[in-house]
Amino acid sequence: MAVRDVLHAWVCGEYVGRFERDFDLDKPRFVRDPNSSAELSLSMRSDRKIEAGAPQNFLDALIPERQSAKDSIRRVTHAKSTATWDLLEAIGGDLPGGVVLHPDLNGPTREEAFSRVASEALVAARIADIKEGGSGFDEDYGDAPRFSLAGAQGKFAFAQIGEQFFWSDSASPSTHIVKPESKVHAGLELIETATMRLAQLSGIAAPDTERRHFAGQSAFQVVRFDRAIDADGIPHRIHAEDFTQALNHGGDKYLVSTDEITAMLREATGDDELGYDFYRQYAFNSMIGNADAHGKNYSILFTAGGLQLAPIYDAIPIGMFADYAQNLAMPVDGMTNYLTIGPAEWIASAQESGLDVDRVLTIVAEVAAGIHEHLAETLGEIGHPRVTDAALDDIRTAADRHTGKLALPGSGAVI
Repeated sequence: MAVRDVLHAWVCGEYVGRFERDFDLDKPRFVRDPNSSAELSLSMRSDRKIEAGAPQNFLDALIPERQSAKDSIRRVTHAKSTATWDLLEAIGGDLPGGVVLHPDLNGPTREEAFSRVASEALVAARIADIKEGGSGFDEDYGDAPRFSLAGAQGKFAFAQIGEQFFWSDSASPSTHIVKPESKVHAGLELIETATMRLAQLSGIAAPDTERRHFAGQSAFQVVRFDRAIDADGIPHRIHAEDFTQALNHGGDKYLVSTDEITAMLREATGDDELGYDFYRQYAFNSMIGNADAHGKNYSILFTAGGLQLAPIYDAIPIGMFADYAQNLAMPVDGMTNYLTIGPAEWIASAQESGLDVDRVLTIVAEVAAGIHEHLAETLGEIGHPRVTDAALDDIRTAADRHTGKLALPGSGAVI
């Protein structure tokens, strides 16, 4: 049967193969290029048979989750529908993880690098659209940007070269991600910026972030960790993949478990070093009550030196946003309340993940010490109604309970 549709795939400029499907209702398959040395996904490794559903799950993770964003992208790009394949066929360009998809085998060579100028006013207009409840894709903003950012929160990316802004595309890697707060998330920009700084000061790799203003519009901005800047200031992509993609979980980002993660990292690298790096981020998210730290909020980087754990991102104390679910997306030994976790849960979690118990407890203690030392100078400096003394005390209490310095509720004694 003749192939009906093809999407060719590049990773950081290297051609890796193609996605193809025979007719509309077929799930796509991925055909590797035998000459490629790069891996597109740990779920579709070159040394094994590709599992059923892995190509579709990988593609689904490249587009926004919100239907409103899909609808807007369709309008701007004139995609045939909001189905994953149709959106990606229309978007191409600067996709998450350093991936470029094009229906034409010569697609990326057609675009001139950094030719789509994005003025500060256009960036501000896009921020304003998201703050008013829009998707950020409702207008062309001068020249429709051809990129997509997965996720539920409204956000977009651009490239900054010197003082000039550009919309990104297949030839122009973005350098920054911008996440404006909506009206219902008032305070998020300040809180996320301070939380990422707390992570850095607590010894956890985290990208540089700031609350930045563009022509009077503010937004949370993060420097992309999946980029390398050369001596001329030009960005280049680094291939990245979140754990939902790597584990072939499809849309089940809340079902990714820690033992799956450590097993996957162990198999991919041959040791547990990345597993311990993951547990450092996992401990931080658990102590601050980041209930939404799911499988898409942890990633790996494919570097020249091998796999690395990506820096922490999307770290937010959800307790400061009381309207949202507070149960941890990744429980610690089944415990979903971050205020009721103690050393026993961390011991059981380490054992289930096949890690050294003493090393995990040391990591937990180090993270807790960093939170205690730097909480006041980060989140504690924010003058916003969401950041109350009670909310800060809950984080301190969690750090003490996780390490056994404070008794768990109902235990009657310090562990």
